[in-house]
Amino acid sequence: EPARQNLTYDDRVQLFLASQAMAAAKNAIPRWRAGMVVTDMGDAEQVNSGARIEYTIDDTHYFRVVLEGVYLEQDDGAEIATLASVKAVGVETRFGAPYLGAGLGITGPYKYQGFVGTEFNNGFFAEVKYMNEDWAVADGNLFFAVGFLLRF
Repeated sequence: EPARQNLTYDDRVQLFLASQAMAAAKNAIPRWRAGMVVTDMGDAEQVNSGARIEYTIDDTHYFRVVLEGVYLEQDDGAEIATLASVKAVGVETRFGAPYLGAGLGITGPYKYQGFVGTEFNNGFFAEVKYMNEDWAVADGNLFFAVGFLLRF
């Protein structure tokens, strides 16, 4: 108690503000998320899996950069498709948050993708992707993907 009596009003205000900042930092939503994705992407009739990393680029948590890599078992061999995308997330409801995004292929057969999906409250997601192996809009393919993301 004697140390507390020696604190000035300004010292107490500074301690209060510091404790508020520490509490806000502790309760902040992490910007990084990583997880696994399972999809029917590829030309073989099987399920392929991969990894996804997301980084939130704004304080509202509505815009994210997405990097994903999927191991594709193709009819003529295997390869890894990697894509970089930007994703916009809508307002969260009790069923989850809808989102849409678009991106470019880095490696693998796909030049670009567009996708829509839902992030469920428990970290799982489901989406539909439109992907194309050339720069044309027509003759693309629809694929489905599900997965989960962990915050860190």
